[in-house]
Amino acid sequence: METCYRGAMQGSISRIGSARTAVLLIPILYSAIHFFGGAAPIPYAAVTPGSGFTMLAESLRVFANPQQIADAFLALYVVGVLLALIRYYSGNIAGCIGLHAGIVAEMTVVRRNSSPLPDSQWTFMVSRFDHTLGIWATVVALAACWVVWTIGSRGKASSKAR
Repeated sequence: METCYRGAMQGSISRIGSARTAVLLIPILYSAIHFFGGAAPIPYAAVTPGSGFTMLAESLRVFANPQQIADAFLALYVVGVLLALIRYYSGNIAGCIGLHAGIVAEMTVVRRNSSPLPDSQWTFMVSRFDHTLGIWATVVALAACWVVWTIGSRGKASSKAR
């Protein structure tokens, strides 16, 4: 995933256009791809010329109700921006690959070892979509973006001065 988004796409857009555009645009695709799926395989005997469109519609079904995924989408978008900033400031995708793997591992551990309390005052912080992402993940990712941007911009400024 990082090879495609941060390597190919972000690298290409940065070279032909604007690095800022790449950092803000590519995470939209990165976030959206996490919601694809849910299409059941069609038995061979039932395949028709329109079967591909049927599977595509099923894969995109979750986008029909954007309010159900908005908080998770936003959290994934900000994580995508974080990964894009790391790519921009480091110049390679190695850190992005490691951080992405770490985030997936953390989410897996949290998902398997906790469950939301429906009557808690903090329920709004957790996404209804997957019970893991949500506002809390967005805030943490925004803080991490600020740290990477602050440290990275100092490094870019000092390397230009040399």
